[in-house]
Amino acid sequence: MGPKAHGVHERPLPIVFIAGEGLHHNIWSQSVTFFSNAGYNGLCLSLATLSSFSSSSSSSSSSSSSVTTFTSSNEWIDHQVHQLHQSISHHNLNTPPPLLVAHSGSTFIAQKYLESFAAAGLVLLNPWPPHPQRVAAQLLLEWKSAANSSSSSSDFDATITNNNINSTYNQLQVDEIICRYYRMPGGGSISHVAQDSDSFQKSSAILQWCALNGDQIAVDLEPGVVPTMIVTSAADVINEDEIDSLKEQHNVPDEWHLKMNSDLTRVSMLQESSCYTLNNVILNWVEDSVM
Repeated sequence: MGPKAHGVHERPLPIVFIAGEGLHHNIWSQSVTFFSNAGYNGLCLSLATLSSFSSSSSSSSSSSSSVTTFTSSNEWIDHQVHQLHQSISHHNLNTPPPLLVAHSGSTFIAQKYLESFAAAGLVLLNPWPPHPQRVAAQLLLEWKSAANSSSSSSDFDATITNNNINSTYNQLQVDEIICRYYRMPGGGSISHVAQDSDSFQKSSAILQWCALNGDQIAVDLEPGVVPTMIVTSAADVINEDEIDSLKEQHNVPDEWHLKMNSDLTRVSMLQESSCYTLNNVILNWVEDSVM
């Protein structure tokens, strides 16, 4: 299922939600409904949506015959950024510029987006810092551990072939891996938020590129170019020094840094009652600081 546009054009600010690695865009369904009810038009995307490796921008095929080869990490990141821009433009959400709400690995793509295109602001949940190599490397280890621990899976092969992880899992294994990676309970019971097995391979490429080639990649922006809110939890991989560098890069005052309850995992803040609390905080911030 592709990305869905929601809501009505009652308010001028479009909102684009981008899911983290391994997660289906449906992870944002509660948030999109919440903001739609508040009058905001929105769009849900996932990293797999942006990681369409076809040489044709209109194709979603994962066939190896149409794979684009990238020669550097920056080239791959630039591809993700332009895919994001194409999706936003296709849904006519770039006038006025949108608010980008991103999670985990997609927060780095959202920050890089600002180097080339306009946005009204950023909301970065479980964010990656401007220099992401250490965070990506740690998450890659957790991804590999989750994959190797999944039932009936062969050993995880962390090599890259044209920016894709060189292994295949069935849907039950994907569900289990995503549960383990994001420290969610429930075994393989999250098919509504885990990507399909083909998309799973594509979106995990961000971990590979940034972990193995992250010394080539960094956010290069004037500090505070747009209003930015960051949301962290105790389960975040980002450390205090990296949070400080992120806040310095985006001129984030302490009151724009939301620290979620310590018992929340890197994805549970997007579900159930935590999501409702988070959406209210973001809505108040948007109307006070962005609109």
